[in-house]
Amino acid sequence: MHQLDRIDHRPAVDFLKVENTVIKPDLVVRYENLESDVAHMLRILQVPSEFQLLQRRNRTAAHDDLRAKVLSSKALSRRVEEFYEEDMAYFDYAPFHP
Repeated sequence: MHQLDRIDHRPAVDFLKVENTVIKPDLVVRYENLESDVAHMLRILQVPSEFQLLQRRNRTAAHDDLRAKVLSSKALSRRVEEFYEEDMAYFDYAPFHP
């Protein structure tokens, strides 16, 4: 079994579906904009500013290393794009290799 076929790897859009229909969320927090998106969300929720600091814990360089591996392998990047095709379209992500 390929690692991407495991049940714990699912496109994010799957979590937005009700009876196979995507329900548009009120807000999308993107990892690449995590700090600003979370700050925006907390302002909307009127959370006092003293609780708005997003702390970084257990930070690892693996994300950059993994991204580099995916981008360096056309076969792997195609596999990731195919698996997350619906996410990439719904959340407007550009393909790895245009």
